[in-house]
Amino acid sequence: MIRFITFIQNHKIHMGAAISFLMLLLVKIKIQAPPEMIEWPAVELFASKNFEDITSNILSSIVAAYIFYIFIEFIPSRNRLRESKLILNNLLASIVLSYENKLGRCSSAALYDHSLDCLEQGYLDRVISVAQNEADYISLYSAALHADNILNALEQGTIMAASISPRCSMSWINITAKARSLARMVKERPKHEKLTPEDMLYGDHTRYKNVDGYDKFYQDSVNHIERIRGRYSPLVYEIGCWKANYSQNK
Repeated sequence: MIRFITFIQNHKIHMGAAISFLMLLLVKIKIQAPPEMIEWPAVELFASKNFEDITSNILSSIVAAYIFYIFIEFIPSRNRLRESKLILNNLLASIVLSYENKLGRCSSAALYDHSLDCLEQGYLDRVISVAQNEADYISLYSAALHADNILNALEQGTIMAASISPRCSMSWINITAKARSLARMVKERPKHEKLTPEDMLYGDHTRYKNVDGYDKFYQDSVNHIERIRGRYSPLVYEIGCWKANYSQNK
């Protein structure tokens, strides 16, 4: 029942035009009343030429207005909506692929030419599982770098999302907030005069134990990857919610 009511609300203009067209056909066809009802006042009114002219003119105007609406507003609006969703989906796909492919920062031209297969729920579930349990530092840090690089584009995307629906806008705001939290990890990357987090997290890090500040830097590097991990997985989950609820071309 709820789905039916939602369908009516979403298609009330189209249904109103369809009903008007059917009523126009009934007026023009002039269905004959049974002989015993011909002299009824109501039947005489509905069968009169004046009633037919007035009613058909009104219904014809409604149908004509609907046709203009389809070509002037509805079709261009759907095309704009489809393009907006494509742009937003590409932004989200770039976040997933920056982790998968260790892309780091991407140029602006690379943001809108991605395969959207990576936004399928099964794919995102696998990414979340790996990010939570097995992801290496370079993959996670690449995602943080990319989030920092496209943060302005994500914030501007809120305007596009708002053109789709208010709920869509709220979902996009949540995605942007989580991407902003991930992007902050770039500035929080541990720094050392002689070492990098990659030195601590790949291979035998104990070979650097004689370097000044080794113990603290090693712990900072471990904490940094865990903080990135804790921010990237919720972001991908929110992307999955967006894809499931708002990104379909309906």
